[in-house]
Amino acid sequence: MGKLMMELGYFILAVLLLSAPLCALISSRAFSGQLEWSLTLGTIDSVVTCLDPALAFDYFGWEIIRNLGSGLVSYSLGTTGDLELMPALATSWSISPDGLIWTFNLREGVAYDDGTEFNASHVKYTFDRGMGIAAQMVHSWASDTLT
Repeated sequence: MGKLMMELGYFILAVLLLSAPLCALISSRAFSGQLEWSLTLGTIDSVVTCLDPALAFDYFGWEIIRNLGSGLVSYSLGTTGDLELMPALATSWSISPDGLIWTFNLREGVAYDDGTEFNASHVKYTFDRGMGIAAQMVHSWASDTLT
């Protein structure tokens, strides 16, 4: 046990000795206002330039879309680790007992950047458009697969 403790002590001493110059460099630059940081992000994912929520399927596109607009609901990680739906453009919602009818109460006083007030017709248009695009994609996929 004594040898293990001595080796552990040497290890800790080595870490402290090696990290001291780095800490000194960081602190001296931080106090002189010369500290610069950069972040380089690499990926093997393709970066698609489409920012249409109905057509964008890549991570980077969705990160941009998510920061440019809002959906009816958002999500938050719950205390149990499950995703919990949170109000966004919808203040509340209800679901019929058979699960086929969803009713959303929309937030009032929300406007687009051109001043147009957000309303149910915008939600319907977006939903119908997305469903139409999805149906075309499924039809195209099925046609390609079955031939």
